[in-house]
Formats: sequence, structure tokens, C-alpha cells
Amino acid sequence: MRFRRRRPPIFEVISTWTDGPPPDLPDEPPDDGRTVRWTAGALDGVMARHADAGEEAERGAALAELIAHAATGDPDARFALYQAARADGIVRALDAALQALAGAGVAAEPVAELARRMAAEAQHREPVKLAISLLGRSGDERDVELLETLARHDEFSLVAGVALAAVLDDPIQAWWRVGCLAGGWGRVEAVDRLADFDAELPDDVRAWLLRPACLEAPLGAYMAYTCANVGRLEAALFGPGQLPCYELVDVR
Repeated sequence: MRFRRRRPPIFEVISTWTDGPPPDLPDEPPDDGRTVRWTAGALDGVMARHADAGEEAERGAALAELIAHAATGDPDARFALYQAARADGIVRALDAALQALAGAGVAAEPVAELARRMAAEAQHREPVKLAISLLGRSGDERDVELLETLARHDEFSLVAGVALAAVLDDPIQAWWRVGCLAGGWGRVEAVDRLADFDAELPDDVRAWLLRPACLEAPLGAYMAYTCANVGRLEAALFGPGQLPCYELVDVR
């Protein structure tokens, strides 16, 4: 045990990843052949759609109290927060925690500094998600690069997209950027979020939905209808003002 290699921070693993499928995260448990394993980002997407947020209010309030103490710089409080954040499904309590934190009037900059440090150093995925969410509440444009780096990995695309939309104050550009960076469930989530802004999407985003978003993704079947509908496929094919950068492809 004395010579066991320390886990690298998750941010380090993602920032050094250059090609291929998303790398395994340092906290990934060994495959025992019996436990159900989720593809990166899939579980959080399911829970975001179907979990009862009301059940997490009490957990969120307790988490907010830990965040407020940790933001003072107390190392014991930071350790307690990290351990609490490692609990499964922390993402389900994030909204309640952020609401409680806002109501407590905690200053933004100490929370942002706490989040930046946790995002850079955490070796477990749930504390990273907590850090990302805190940056969405308390961070600023200085944090865009860090958030976009983490958004590349599908495990963090959903929560990073929400944070980027807040930091940039432009949800369309934020989710488009996440969609371009992610390739699996992260892109599925980004496309679904872009669909919420159907009436406001610019032509270059619609053109992206019609071709790269769907055709260059391994989960394109999950997005095909949304991409065709929101991308205005019929207008792109037959309308007088065809979208830019779209070419007809002979698939015969």
C-alpha cells in the first residue's frame, strides 16, 4: 500500500487527452462483471430528466452549509466538503445547494476560488461536478477555458454546459460549444438544450445540427430527429434560402 501510485487529478487526465474516445477516469471502479456500468454522462442525463428534485432539498441545504464553511479556507471544512461531495448522485442536489447558498449571501469570490482549486485537484468525479456548478454560480470569464476542458469529457458535459451558459450569459453559444467539444452523451445533451432555443438559433448553429452534430457522433441515432427538426432540414434541402455549408450527399 505504501508504494501505490497516487491517482492523478481528473482535470489532468482530461487536459492531456488529445484523441480517441474519452479516457477512463481515475475513480473508475474495476469491472467485476456484475455491477451495471453507465456510459460517461448517461446516468446524470437520466437523473436530470426523471429524478424528483424535491427529495434533494435537505441534502442541498447541508451541502450549501459545508460550502460556506469551506470557502473560508478552513482545511478541515474543505476536506469535509470533499468527502460529502463524493457521495453518489451529488448532481441531483446541486440545484438545491446553489439556491441555499445564494440565500445565505455567501460572497462569490471565495466560493469561486474554492471551486477552481477543487476542479483542478479533485481525483473523484462528483467533487469535480460540484466545483463546476460552483463556478457557474460564482465564476467569470476567466473560468471558460477550465470549463470547456472538462466539457470535452461526456461525464462532465451536462454540468459544464449549465455553468458555461451562466458564465458567458449566452446559453446558445455555450451549448453549441459543448456540442462541438463532446462526442457522446454530452453532445446529445447539448443538442437537446439547443432545441429549447429553436426560435432563436442562428443559421450557423442550424447548419451544424444538420451535419457535424449528427453525422460525426457515435450516438447520432439519438439526435437525428431533433437535428432534422430544429435544423430545419426541409428548408435546407428545398427552401430558397438554403443554410450555409450544407451539401447534398448522394448515398446510393
